[in-house]
Formats: sequence, structure tokens, C-alpha cells
Amino acid sequence: MTIPNAKKSSFLYHGARMWQFRSFLPVTEDEEVVTLGEGLTPLCEHVSEDLPKLFFKVEYINPTCSFKDRSASLLLTKAKSSRSKSVVIDSSGNAAASISAYAARGGMECDVFVPSSTSPAKLKQIESYGASVRKVEGTRNDVLNAAVKFATENSKYYCGFQLNPFATDALKTIAYEIALQCGEALPDYVMLPMGTGGLLIGCSKGFKDLLSLKWIAARPKIMGVQPEGCSPI
Repeated sequence: MTIPNAKKSSFLYHGARMWQFRSFLPVTEDEEVVTLGEGLTPLCEHVSEDLPKLFFKVEYINPTCSFKDRSASLLLTKAKSSRSKSVVIDSSGNAAASISAYAARGGMECDVFVPSSTSPAKLKQIESYGASVRKVEGTRNDVLNAAVKFATENSKYYCGFQLNPFATDALKTIAYEIALQCGEALPDYVMLPMGTGGLLIGCSKGFKDLLSLKWIAARPKIMGVQPEGCSPI
């Protein structure tokens, strides 16, 4: 058993959305949750004769329109419990917008490191939440290294999705929700966009938790999908 405090009552609908799975997440009872109502997104069937029994998890209805709100909620919860007053993230898109929004919700300052080529529309969204944007010339790794250095030198909480493990832990809740919504009729396959692999790892860990607790009989096969034009994995 990997989750000693897991409660099966988590798998009843009771309005807490992602945080109804609190007993599965790395938080203590006294930690104050930073939330905007993320999670418990619909599982909608795509009606098609060519692809029967195809369902989509509609993550774009999360507060900032991304599954990354799940990670942001847990990351800011941990940042707040660490008594940090400021967070740092490196991102060129959804993760930056999400962390910026949740930092505002938690009453914390936020510094966002982005590639110099980041779209003006995305920068405008990030800045609308009150975050400070710092553009970095060079590669994506240059952006990451600049953010980590800044966070370390200024004693700020680093929320980067690639290096902070809490980002992946939060994504386990997608697997829990699929199990909740499907009951015993779990899908044979779960297909996910790859990105840097965090979503795939998180969902895989989530189904592994449920299997170890013997709450499901078998794990769905998980498949990562990436475009041919951008396929680093």
C-alpha cells in the first residue's frame, strides 16, 4: 500500500473537487489549501461510429483553462505552508499562467521566467494576475537555470513543473477522477499529451495507487502522444 492514510470516502462526490482526494496527496491536516476550484472535470463521450466508446477528460474548464491548475494548487499549498512569501517559475505558457493565478489567490508574490519569444497574449495573461515577468534570451534550459538561480539566491519557493515533484503528485488526481467517473468500467487505454512527461507519470502513479489498494482490478494501458514535429521523447 503506497497511501497509508487513503480514505475510500474520497471516491464519493462531495463538492471538494480535486481536494476531495486530499488523503492521497502529500499534505497534512493543518495545511491551508490554496484553491480556485480546480479538478473534477467532466468525462464526455465522443459519439462516433468510427471510434466507439471514446471519452475526453475536459480539462480546459479548470480555472485557467489547463490541467496544470491541479499542480499549481498543490504547489502553492506547499509554498504557503513553508511560510514563503514569494514563488518562482520558469515556463512559456500554461504553467506560468496557472502559477501566477494561484500565487495571487494565496496572497504571494510571483516571478515568472519566460523565453524572450513568449507570445504577447500569454504574457498579458500572466501579468493580469499580478506576476512579474522576466524574459530570458537563449534556450529553454537557460530559462530554467535562470529561474532556479534566482529562487535559490533570493530564498524564494521554486514551483517549476520539471523539478518540483509536487507538480506530478497533483496530476494523480486525474486518474482518481477517471476511476470515480467510470466505476468498474475503466477504460482499456488512456492517451495523454507527452510534453515533458509529467502528466503521463502522474496519471500512471495514480492508477498504481488504486491498484496497490486493490480498489481497481487492473491499470489501463497509458499511451503518450506527441507531434512528429516536436517529439523529444
